[in-house]
Amino acid sequence: MEPIKNILQSRDLDQPQAIIALKKYILTNFNYQANIKISDKNLIISVPSAPLANTLRMRQLDIIKRCDLIDYKLIFRIQ
Repeated sequence: MEPIKNILQSRDLDQPQAIIALKKYILTNFNYQANIKISDKNLIISVPSAPLANTLRMRQLDIIKRCDLIDYKLIFRIQ
């Protein structure tokens, strides 16, 4: 029986392209490293402040267009 460590090391655990593009957009435009989780067709974006969450919410259409997130729904949360 193969150890769990070897099984996990052999798996490809790369982030989806959607998360990479969204993190890059937020880092470039707002100088913040966002926490993003993916669930079904939802992207849950956690940020530390309400003003940042509201700004991202107002730019939601631009984010979807630039990051090619047409298949996803964006959900903004305050940590």
